[in-house]
Amino acid sequence: MSLETYESNNITFYKCPYCAYSHFRQLYLVRHIRTHTGEKPYACPYCPARFSQRGSMTYHIRLHTGEKPFSCQFCPERFHRKSYLKQHLTACHKEDLISLAP
Repeated sequence: MSLETYESNNITFYKCPYCAYSHFRQLYLVRHIRTHTGEKPYACPYCPARFSQRGSMTYHIRLHTGEKPFSCQFCPERFHRKSYLKQHLTACHKEDLISLAP
């Protein structure tokens, strides 16, 4: 795919052909364009689900495999996403986090 570009402050930006979005990293623009085209090049090997970003597929696959690489330091809970661990810490261990603060 040939992308239109422009320069600003000696930085080359790539322009989205569908909207006003632009980015200096071509990969980010390619990901963005998928929101317009609906392209989902990443397929789950366990089910028919497809994804526009590799990271989304990785999180999804963890649901099938049961992998939970993010563990709570205060209890035995484990999570397949770091953001879920952060939510857990805030909801369940707020006082523990405060006591760790310098």
